[in-house]
Amino acid sequence: MQFSQDNKTDFNPPPHDLALIEGDFVDYLRARHASAFTIRLYRRFLLKVAWFLAKHGRRATELNRQDVMWVMRGCLPGRKDASRRPRQSGLNQWLRFIGRFDSQPPSRASWHPWIKDYACFLRNDRALAACTQNASLRVVGRYMAWQFKDALPRWDCIGPEQLCRYVVELRQTLCPRSINDTLSILRQFFRFIHLRGACPLSLVEAVPCVADYARGHAPEVLDGGQRRRLLASFDRNSAQGRVIMRLWCV
Repeated sequence: MQFSQDNKTDFNPPPHDLALIEGDFVDYLRARHASAFTIRLYRRFLLKVAWFLAKHGRRATELNRQDVMWVMRGCLPGRKDASRRPRQSGLNQWLRFIGRFDSQPPSRASWHPWIKDYACFLRNDRALAACTQNASLRVVGRYMAWQFKDALPRWDCIGPEQLCRYVVELRQTLCPRSINDTLSILRQFFRFIHLRGACPLSLVEAVPCVADYARGHAPEVLDGGQRRRLLASFDRNSAQGRVIMRLWCV
């Protein structure tokens, strides 16, 4: 049976969840200076999420970060990214509101203490915004899981070859601009590792960059005839025309 919000007889969300979305959550968004349009969008989507969760015997106040993608697929099947992104932002705001945005299951990986120390560094020494800290920690956590699995980090084993393989891995899911953003975060993380005396500066310098061409095709170039006609159009008797001619002929 395909679930819709109109079928309200069998799977009713708890009244407390609905009242919280309609009341305190809306007040929370207003206090964060969200626009009226954004508040309406988030409110409508969170009500839809509450009905979806009720179908699966869950409550909106029990939601965790690891549930986000499951909820998005269930509530917005087949939607394009442009439609999903603002609604996922609303879901993240809800998780912050109920205090479960940072509720992740504890990691058993041996490299997790490095993540905890880096989180303290970002918060206490760099004073970055919470959203920036979370984005950086997600990138670093994904890389550490890829590089070391659950083992202890061995920084002396990382070199250009391993980092280039990771870039190849990233290219399967990310565009060049996002890859460079990811690599920039890794570069900052390796600087932190270097400050701790655990890796040489050469590891920071080994992080590559990928070509990010703004154009999807090669730019058009003037052929010989077009170039001669362009140069002939300048007035060589004026100072401005002579300056332009010199620039074009360099």
